[in-house]
Amino acid sequence: MRILVAAFGLAIFSFSALAQTITGGTSADVAVLFARKQAVIEAYNKADIAALAANYTEDAWHISPRRAPAVGREAIAAYFAPAMKSYTMQSNPRVLNVDIAGDTATMISANELKGQPRLGAVARDGQAPPAFSEQRTNLTVFKKQADGRWLIHRFVDTTPPEAAR
Repeated sequence: MRILVAAFGLAIFSFSALAQTITGGTSADVAVLFARKQAVIEAYNKADIAALAANYTEDAWHISPRRAPAVGREAIAAYFAPAMKSYTMQSNPRVLNVDIAGDTATMISANELKGQPRLGAVARDGQAPPAFSEQRTNLTVFKKQADGRWLIHRFVDTTPPEAAR
């Protein structure tokens, strides 16, 4: 009985750490959406542009204050490709809110994104790119596909403007 109570307590703690509020779904749904976002980071770190792009719908949008929106899977791949050559990323996202309605889900999350230069990477100025750490909040809209997979349909980031170099 103690093991069951401990397991239940751990499950509730894990659920509360994963999302502050969930509407229209369960903690299992949140875990699936969260895993999709983590798959993007994993593909990025492997410098696997095809795997990264596969996490997005064909008509996805990636919006960041640093650049014009990337619209479409191919444009999103092109958006990430140059930076993939320079950095690996570590992200510790915290899901704040998830709303699921039919085939659409929204997730608001906050995280610290840390970038480490890849060995031998060279920045625009010919020097090694600097390591960085940024606090971010973002909105991700997912669309459920006919095969049941949730893919990223819209990603809106609050990336801080790049510091002057």
